[in-house]
Amino acid sequence: MRDNDYDTPATVSVSASGAASEGGPGEGWTNFRFDRSPYSGTSAPLTVYFALGGTAINGVDYEQLSNSVTFPFGVYTTYLRVQPIDDTEVEGDETVVLTISTNSAYTIGTSGSATVTIADNDQPPPPTPPPSAVK
Repeated sequence: MRDNDYDTPATVSVSASGAASEGGPGEGWTNFRFDRSPYSGTSAPLTVYFALGGTAINGVDYEQLSNSVTFPFGVYTTYLRVQPIDDTEVEGDETVVLTISTNSAYTIGTSGSATVTIADNDQPPPPTPPPSAVK
């Protein structure tokens, strides 16, 4: 007799754990949190694939991220760190949108997408003063 609860693919979901901000190294980062169901038909690690979108550019506005995370066997939560890259451009806040990709190794739970906002820390230059009237 087999327990069919272990024959189903894991269910995975993603959430964002807060906003990030530009700053120096190690400052202003945040995480995407991935959760998986504890029951699946495999004793192997589970790799979850995803696509990145939003207004922030991977490798330009935040440190380069791959397109997958791997849950070691027996681990049900893992994190993907989003580390903004500080620049001097006044560009406004930007977003990183992570969407879990469909795969036969898992099903996507109720939260298959999450968004992180990267707050811009750059201020526009002060306005140019009007030319003074010389008499």
